[in-house]
Amino acid sequence: MTTLASSGNLSVVKSNTTKMVRKANGNLVTGVIVSGSLQIFEKGKNSNTWTRVATGGGGVHDFALETIGNKTIVLVNQLTTTYCWVFSDTWTQESSTLVHQRTNQVGAVSIRSNRAGTELHVACSGYMPEHSTSLHPVIFYVKGTIASNGIVTWSAVVQLTTQTGSRSYDTFISSVMVDDIGNPYMV
Repeated sequence: MTTLASSGNLSVVKSNTTKMVRKANGNLVTGVIVSGSLQIFEKGKNSNTWTRVATGGGGVHDFALETIGNKTIVLVNQLTTTYCWVFSDTWTQESSTLVHQRTNQVGAVSIRSNRAGTELHVACSGYMPEHSTSLHPVIFYVKGTIASNGIVTWSAVVQLTTQTGSRSYDTFISSVMVDDIGNPYMV
């Protein structure tokens, strides 16, 4: 077994988001947060060596990965902003778009694509008083449409849960999955 992050100042954030994905060519991609910066690594299909292929962001709180063919989609949460980075198969950054910005903390982020590779579905959670009258965590959803040049256009953010009063559900960790016909489901 090959271990990428085992000790020191490397960490993989505790959440249920995807931290390792397989590209169409069989290569594995993963990421670790090192002192608030996201480092992305790739391992070849027939290799035991992980190579750092990209580094970015400051104050990274969480991230999620998805692949479309040999492209890698990285969703990065920098506490109050969420960005989407699209990388080509050679790790050239095709786009970096702001998914959403809020005035309060975001929790976990999750991302999935549809089968055609033309849409991204994102679920995020966090304390967002601009969307709710309480400070309990809520889940929100946003859909991205991917243009042929890799640029993602995002829909308006939709709040999916509301929590008020003394109820306290753990919705700080969100997850999204897309079924075979393209419908997104969030928990």
